[in-house]
Amino acid sequence: GREMVSNFVRNLGSPVTLANSMLQGDVENSFATFWRFTINTTVGIGGVFDVAEEAGLQNRPADFGQTLAVWGAPSGDYLFLPILGPGTVRDTLGRGVDVLFTPVTWANENWYGYAQAGITAVDARSRNYELINDVFRTSLDPYATFRSGYLQRRTVEVEKAKEVHE
Repeated sequence: GREMVSNFVRNLGSPVTLANSMLQGDVENSFATFWRFTINTTVGIGGVFDVAEEAGLQNRPADFGQTLAVWGAPSGDYLFLPILGPGTVRDTLGRGVDVLFTPVTWANENWYGYAQAGITAVDARSRNYELINDVFRTSLDPYATFRSGYLQRRTVEVEKAKEVHE
């Protein structure tokens, strides 16, 4: 069940990935994302099943924070905001723009956006549950551990996005 929810959430985020891949000039990821969304939404029953992965279309999420990095914007300071979680100034601003790329933002009913945000948050917490508990149990300074882990992971994601342009 958890994997189906993760697949569904990832599929809901496909329009954001598609828009940002296009803005980054990443033709390969744009193509893969478009077809992943099309296949998973239809054959995968709304994205509950990741049929496109089995067909060889890899998922590489892209967000506006990465787009800004590709365009040369510096990351800025690290922030941890309640509910939103960790980020840098660039990535936090990027999240706001990503909301505009999300189709449910423009739906007539506000609850669609709240439902997507809630499902996404629960899914993220579920996927990282053991890691989060391990950090609190074993780290002398959980904040520093989370900050270091986030910044290292984010650096790798941004570098992958920049590799397309080299």
